[in-house]
Amino acid sequence: VDRGVHNFLVQMRSLQDHTLMPGVTCGDIGPKIGYNNMDNGFSKMEKVIIPRRNMAMRFATVDENGRYEKKNVSDAASKISYITMMQVRSMIVMGSSKSLRMGTTMAIRYSAVRRQGFKSNDHDSKNKEENQILDYKQQQHRLFPLLAASYCFFFTARKVSANLTAIEDRLMNLNPSDNETGAGAEAAPRTITKTEV
Repeated sequence: VDRGVHNFLVQMRSLQDHTLMPGVTCGDIGPKIGYNNMDNGFSKMEKVIIPRRNMAMRFATVDENGRYEKKNVSDAASKISYITMMQVRSMIVMGSSKSLRMGTTMAIRYSAVRRQGFKSNDHDSKNKEENQILDYKQQQHRLFPLLAASYCFFFTARKVSANLTAIEDRLMNLNPSDNETGAGAEAAPRTITKTEV
């Protein structure tokens, strides 16, 4: 019988030599499309016995005889797990904003001091002054939208964080659309930051 997803604390490694416990396989998932500063891995468990006391039993319990019982909780309380997910999404958006701000700041500063190409076609070598790279429309077209996007991501992250505070204050009236807003807010900064920085 499928009872859904439940949380358990599981010992993954030996306390003596830190080798993996029997039946446990772990590894790294490798490069991702975005957010590579977060190291994600996987674990696989085959025939691993988890003690009953290791189950987080706030919303569901298993007694000594193996009988499963789900506690009656309000709809709002059952959605508390969304808050953690939304906090992580908010941090991802803010981190993407920071990475994009740093990258565009360096590129814009370099473009402001680096000179290339001449302002006039005059062949007199005394009057030849080179253009700043930033004066070229193509360079502006590449950098300014990314700078604007970094501001958008920053204010989006702040708004999502403010929404989270409001959600915590009104758990009884939790709106499912808040999760959709966070999911969309997470995707765009990841994609743009990964492809452009």
